[in-house]
Amino acid sequence: LDVRGDAKLTDLPELLVGTLTSLTVLALGGCSELLVVPDAVGRLPSLTALDLRGCYSLQHLHMPDGVFKSLKIFAVGVRHAALPSWLTALPALENLDIEGCYLLEGLPDAFSSLQGLTTLRLGGKFESLPVPICSLRRLIELSLAKCAALSSLPESIGNLAEGRLQRLTLGGRLVALPDSIGNLGSLKALSAVDCALLTGLPVSIKHLRQLEELDMGGCAKLSSLPECIGELSTLKTLDLRGCQALRRLPQSIVQLEKLTRLDLGGCTGLSSLPERLGALTRLKELDLSNCDRVHWLPDSFHQLSQLGALKVSGCSSLEELPQLPDHLVGTLDRSALEGCDSL
Repeated sequence: LDVRGDAKLTDLPELLVGTLTSLTVLALGGCSELLVVPDAVGRLPSLTALDLRGCYSLQHLHMPDGVFKSLKIFAVGVRHAALPSWLTALPALENLDIEGCYLLEGLPDAFSSLQGLTTLRLGGKFESLPVPICSLRRLIELSLAKCAALSSLPESIGNLAEGRLQRLTLGGRLVALPDSIGNLGSLKALSAVDCALLTGLPVSIKHLRQLEELDMGGCAKLSSLPECIGELSTLKTLDLRGCQALRRLPQSIVQLEKLTRLDLGGCTGLSSLPERLGALTRLKELDLSNCDRVHWLPDSFHQLSQLGALKVSGCSSLEELPQLPDHLVGTLDRSALEGCDSL
């Protein structure tokens, strides 16, 4: 049953809901005037997915004990400072999205009992990561992107290494990452997009031997990358767009043999690129747009045999282009060179 976005819906008739014994999905997201979810919803025997995102008029989430026995996916966004205690007693829950609970101040005491969780998207007023999360051993994906006040991560986040965490998305006011982040050996994607106060990455990142995506876009105070970044032998995407404080790239970046995408757009502090950049022979996309302090591109550029997309627009200090890969010659249109006033 999908009634998402119905701004006129204020309630669900209890008697009607009780007859929907075969219902598996109930989508109420965006029903901004919904006041109450009847107890009968919690007793639906086949319900596996419930969406309450954007239901900001809900007065409460009270339910009797023993509800939602089959629920696997629960997404909720309400103006409440606390989550209901029954949430920690859902035996089948695998996917929990509470990003929209932006007033959330804490988690239920028994939150660590949700050992079946594989995906958790957290929101709220947390300044540090709630410790119970670090004991959820089956997590595959953890997103903290909507935790705007988050300023620190505990060393215990490394405990998730005992599980199989593959995607970690950070957010908030983080200044640094704990060394234990390097313990997350199964991690394939690490994102810290718009962590504007983050200044660097720990050396322990070199232990993320399965990492394929590293996205630091919008980390305006990121001033350097560790030299050991070249040891991330599985890395395919490196996104540093908008890292305005970044002055140089470590020479070891040319060791990233599997790298296919490198985004340096808006790195206004960057003045040069590693001379051996051409060693990145699998690189398909390179964005240098608005790198207005870059004067030249390395002579090894012609070795980028798989490069299919090159953006240098806004590179106002770029004085000349090096020899380009044969297949790229003639494909750069005027828009790709727009703002390159020194060419």
